Amino acid sequence: MTVTGTIDEDGNIGPVGGILEKAEAAAASGKTLLVLPAKNNNVVERREETQVFGGLRIARQRPVVVDTRTYVEEHFGIRVEYADTLDDFLADVRVPAAAP
Repeated sequence: MTVTGTIDEDGNIGPVGGILEKAEAAAASGKTLLVLPAKNNNVVERREETQVFGGLRIARQRPVVVDTRTYVEEHFGIRVEYADTLDDFLADVRVPAAAP
């Protein structure tokens, strides 16, 4: 599991940058779950568009806003969950105690 985000004094989890880089690193290190701040639910993907005018090829990268969960799961093969607060995060990851 990899977790990223800022946490304020009230336990709210805030957004951070570099989500795609963090997802790539998590996948490369064998992680299967990435927990992100809920406000990081979109990322900007760069899509290349090319046009040919005579013998001249013009390429440009167009920014497109995409769903973070879908993008990370498709490109890096790891599951994404969101958390708004530290309590939400702990409730999601808490493992029940084994029966005595």
